Amino acid sequence: MKMFLPLRLKLTLYTLFFIIFAGVLVVTVIDNYLLKYSGVNIDYYSTELVLVLMAVVFVTLFSSLLFLNKLINIPINKIIKRIEAIIANGDYSQTIDIDQNDELGTIATKFNEMAKQIRSRENALDAMVKQDILTKIPNRVMFNDRLNDALSRARRLNTKIAVYFIDLDEFKVINDTLGHDFGDRLLIKVANNLIQVMRQNDLLARIGGDEFNVLVEDLESVVVAEQIAKKLIKQLSLPVTIDNQEIKITGSVGVAIYPIDAKNSITLLKNADLAMYDAKNDGKNRYKFFSQELSVTLKNRSEILKELKMALERDEFELYYQPKFKLDTGKIDGAEALIRWKSKKLGFISPDGFISLAEESGEIIKIGRWVIDQACKDFAAWRAIGLDINQVSINVSNIQFDKDDVVKVIKTALEKYNLAAKHIEVEITESYIHKSSDEALKTLLQLRELGIDLAMDDFGTGYSSMSYLKRLPLSRLKIDKSFIDHVPFNNDDVEITKIIIALAKVMNLSITAEGIETIEQMHFLQDLKCDEGQGYICSKPLMADQFIVLLQNKTNCIKA
Repeated sequence: MKMFLPLRLKLTLYTLFFIIFAGVLVVTVIDNYLLKYSGVNIDYYSTELVLVLMAVVFVTLFSSLLFLNKLINIPINKIIKRIEAIIANGDYSQTIDIDQNDELGTIATKFNEMAKQIRSRENALDAMVKQDILTKIPNRVMFNDRLNDALSRARRLNTKIAVYFIDLDEFKVINDTLGHDFGDRLLIKVANNLIQVMRQNDLLARIGGDEFNVLVEDLESVVVAEQIAKKLIKQLSLPVTIDNQEIKITGSVGVAIYPIDAKNSITLLKNADLAMYDAKNDGKNRYKFFSQELSVTLKNRSEILKELKMALERDEFELYYQPKFKLDTGKIDGAEALIRWKSKKLGFISPDGFISLAEESGEIIKIGRWVIDQACKDFAAWRAIGLDINQVSINVSNIQFDKDDVVKVIKTALEKYNLAAKHIEVEITESYIHKSSDEALKTLLQLRELGIDLAMDDFGTGYSSMSYLKRLPLSRLKIDKSFIDHVPFNNDDVEITKIIIALAKVMNLSITAEGIETIEQMHFLQDLKCDEGQGYICSKPLMADQFIVLLQNKTNCIKA
């Protein structure tokens, strides 16, 4: 280990050395002259002596400058140039190589240590940039990098690649029901389950929300791709336990293969995503491979959205009404407003074909306002001609609740058509209710304060619990059609229906059964003292003028 010598001390020592050196030279020169010219008039040779002494001093000064340059200027310039190069290149893995045991050496050492810390932090930041903070698996950035590298190798080696696009089914409902913290822990569990079936070179990444991507290189065949998809579906279906609560969740998976389905990363991911949505539309909890037919579907979807944005201006929407009747007397007491779209270009499109697209695009807000206004207008017209009907039910989308002032929209319609609030019932979904946010609850309370009834639609298909129901200002539960379809012959559906009706009565809520089609179903519900029925046993949904004719000619829906 070298002894540290301060630069000031070095300069002092070097200066003393050169002074002594110069002094010795001067004394030596003078002595030589005195000996050489002893007894001679020294003034004769004074000019020569001065020149010699000047030369000695010049050599001494020049030598000292060279030493000082080597000691200070060269190392300083080297340090400055090295620092500039490192900063310019942004490569802090480089170091300053100055082997001096003074302040300059200390500066170089300190800079190298600082560069090492910066490099370490950069590596940590780079890892954070490429790692999902929640699940600790790779994120979208790293997945895209790996995918592009994999595509380069596949082109060079003529091999196949499979990309899997995974989306959890109904995760939003779970998130809204049980909270975001619960949802985050569920995502971690799901990620860990998926990791279990990853092979050594496979890459699993969370690309955002409840979406994951899987990259499989050197794919042997489409058969192997399908086997992997089945494994993913199986892992996604594993029950997850959090806080002693078992959650059953599923996922939908889309698969796209290079070079069959796409030649670049953007198209490959887009096609895998499209295949995933096809799996969701086909019932969820399954996988689908991309096909050219899906490209056509995507094109059709774009065409539908284009026409949807102009449908209101073209007056292409129409409300149909399905009667709701008292199960004890059979009297038609109300109706549910159901939107239909008759496109001038595309023809009749069912709600399943455009409602989700309207919600995704935000068009549902304008459409929802029109539905509220038109339903109130039609109801006011019925009352004006003396039809004996007490209430119209209107479905309001979660998106409209979130992004529009639903209370103001309904109040405006009531005032416009001079209707009492009791004549309107708003149907909301379990997923909106389960948000249980202060804002959502405030909106519902404001509607109830106006005197508007609130019904929970499709009850029993979500994650409702007593704790949620107790805090909400509901007036009615509607039993989903899926439970009514198989009563009174399916024991499970029978018991579920009994429980829902009993729950409604305990909480002093009215109860409506949807989808009644047979006498047996109606008698079963009557025996359970269900309040209200709705279904084809009374009537299919009808256009407004047809509904008027129905009410004028049919006042009772109970058949012998």
